[in-house]
Amino acid sequence: MPAAAAQKSKVLGEGEKDEHSRVTSDLGPRLGHAATSLVGILTEKSLGVNLLDVIRLNYKNDSVFSRVMEAPKSFRNFVARDGLLYLKEADKELLCIPDRVVIDGRYLREIVISEAHSILAHLGAAKTRAYLRDHVWWSS
Repeated sequence: MPAAAAQKSKVLGEGEKDEHSRVTSDLGPRLGHAATSLVGILTEKSLGVNLLDVIRLNYKNDSVFSRVMEAPKSFRNFVARDGLLYLKEADKELLCIPDRVVIDGRYLREIVISEAHSILAHLGAAKTRAYLRDHVWWSS
């Protein structure tokens, strides 16, 4: 290990994680930890707002999600929880992202894509798309 890398490395105790431990290069099973990080990042005040609150408030303006939120039990592929809407897919729930939401001149979906790309340590477009498909959903 080069000296600079050795200086930056840190010995971690059991249960501790470094800032990159939640990212895997193969998007394997350990990526589940990053899923909570995406929701956590959306909860943090990005651009001065809580993005999950923005999502909650904008389902009513989305042509698809507004109908689902009016009667979520009528749509067996969706579940509403804490004001958020999730698409049920296999053994997971994907956070639904409403359309045409703009925050400081950027679309919400663009912000979500950017945050996912950052979580994955800029591993590329294909891995970012795969990660997004595993954690969020929007109608095209």
